[in-house]
Amino acid sequence: MRGFKEPGFNDRVAAANSAKAKALEMLKNKPKPAAGLLLGTKTRIAEFQCISDR
Repeated sequence: MRGFKEPGFNDRVAAANSAKAKALEMLKNKPKPAAGLLLGTKTRIAEFQCISDR
């Protein structure tokens, strides 16, 4: 195949950088949990830790 070229190092680095940027953008756009839900979860964890310490 005359026109086929395997990706070189720079091509792979560019592809990795674009994939990393895309993943970071998806994480930034991910909805945040509700504050009350998070507080309730932390309270439950603290309660379970107190029970397990007995």
